[in-house]
Amino acid sequence: MLELLTELLRKQDAEEFARSGRVPAYAADHQSRNPFLTVMRLLGHRRPESTMRYLTYKKKSNLLVAQAIREWNEQDVTYAELAARHGGRGNG
Repeated sequence: MLELLTELLRKQDAEEFARSGRVPAYAADHQSRNPFLTVMRLLGHRRPESTMRYLTYKKKSNLLVAQAIREWNEQDVTYAELAARHGGRGNG
């Protein structure tokens, strides 16, 4: 059955191309080639708003982590010293 439907669709596409010179576009083609929709599907989101919220949160989180690493790298301390200081057990 699927093969017959596929063949029928190909035939209709060929007729449309011969008539108008354009290949018909399908929503499934758009979804399979659009990176945003791919991410949305992989995350299991039903609404684009949910995906945008997630991506915005992720971007902000990545910026905060990068800033923390940059600040840590500017200090001349080891990770253990930094952890002790922020854990309330250090001198500074």
